[in-house]
Amino acid sequence: MPRPINEEVIIDDTEEESVDETQEVSPETEDQTEAGEEGGEEEGSEEGSTEDAAGGEDDGELAPVIIKVNGKEVDISKYSDEDKLKLIQKGMAAQERFDEAAKQRQEAAQFVELAKTDPVKFLQANGVDTEKMAMDLVYRKVQLEKMSPEEKQAYELTQKNAELKQENQTLEQKRAEAKKQQEMQARYDEFLKKSTAVIDQHPTLEADNEVITRFADIVDKMDEDGLVPDYEKIAEKVNNDLNGLVVNRIEKMDDATLYKILGRKNIDRVRKMDLAKIKEPKGKGAKPSGKTAPVPRNEKKVPWQKHKEYMQNISNGMDPALAEAKLYE
Repeated sequence: MPRPINEEVIIDDTEEESVDETQEVSPETEDQTEAGEEGGEEEGSEEGSTEDAAGGEDDGELAPVIIKVNGKEVDISKYSDEDKLKLIQKGMAAQERFDEAAKQRQEAAQFVELAKTDPVKFLQANGVDTEKMAMDLVYRKVQLEKMSPEEKQAYELTQKNAELKQENQTLEQKRAEAKKQQEMQARYDEFLKKSTAVIDQHPTLEADNEVITRFADIVDKMDEDGLVPDYEKIAEKVNNDLNGLVVNRIEKMDDATLYKILGRKNIDRVRKMDLAKIKEPKGKGAKPSGKTAPVPRNEKKVPWQKHKEYMQNISNGMDPALAEAKLYE
């Protein structure tokens, strides 16, 4: 939609006074006229500068671009070019779907109208041999006229039996479909009950849509293969798959994004764990305490050389926890 342009129209109401070229002008009048013209030029320059300044301020502001969405006015002048492009794409896609639906409704209406106004053409359009159909109807009518009352009664009974048989078959199909739906619903309820029970006991999984979907895919595959699903093993597989996705995503992040997502609290947790591993006793018979080993801190201040060594180790890519431990050695 084109952006409305706010044009300012300046109307100069000053009327120019015509001067007769033959009119004599005194020297004093000429001096006054020249002075007035110079003053007018100065005033005009000041007004022009003021208008230029005002125009510069107006140029810095975006003119509003108003569109109507469901009857409401929306200003999209502050949207980025990328957001505007997305809005245009969505609008064109929605319009295309709307046009396709309208076309289908129109075709359906024409189809129904054809069936009402010209049944023969309607049947022919659907692949029915109308001539054969007409001959069959005529033949059936002739045969019925030739039948005795007993034969007509027998024929009508046969027709009714055929119709009842067809109705019974349709009813059986509906019953079978309803039974199948009930079995599927019961199976799904059982699956949901077992899967959510295992997920609730798992330390890291949550029963959200993605986890349940992954469970369902694995269980369906095992059913197709004739295997009995072990829900606890399925939970571990789903957890490993999700962790793999997280690891792949983290590896592609830069340092700033990773720091922003993890946060200072979680980064400190990782550092404490690394320090605990460094300070755990090693060797035969050594048993880990299971607690985070405190960082030894001397009562005396650390010499500046140590700080310099610490910064050098960090610059060389040493783990921050290890570099900090070396600071107090």
